[in-house]
Amino acid sequence: MFQTTVESVMEERFPAVSPNETIEEAVHTLHETGIGEIPVEEDNIIRGMLREKDLLRLGELDLNPSDPFFLFTVLFSTPADEIQRHVEILNKGRVRDVMRKKFERLAPDDVVKKAIHLLATGDEVLPVVDDDDHLLGIVTRDSVLRHVVRHEPV
Repeated sequence: MFQTTVESVMEERFPAVSPNETIEEAVHTLHETGIGEIPVEEDNIIRGMLREKDLLRLGELDLNPSDPFFLFTVLFSTPADEIQRHVEILNKGRVRDVMRKKFERLAPDDVVKKAIHLLATGDEVLPVVDDDDHLLGIVTRDSVLRHVVRHEPV
């Protein structure tokens, strides 16, 4: 049976951010692309992945002083150093502060079935890299679905 490779479905033009970009710049890039996860690269080497989910988690702390439970939350539920860390990251943080450093990678000669499995279990975007971690492209849920809709064997 014919096994389609990742190289035939990967997108070679894709958005990416640098580890040194501000979180604000990265959010703008995420918003422009409509993709919920993008590679973090430096010198064409993959350094991490940045997900909207991770950025949203930074905003989970409700630091609204007008909230009647604010004082209780601050005093009894949230360590002060954690609150300070979240505030600093949101205000002055860089992508390197919030990117995932452990993530799945694909090789160009991996079969699309592997990509489908990884995408179905939570990843939105998978980087395609060579043996030296040079970023060659990405595989998204959309790129795999386009391939499946064309009824090509996977």
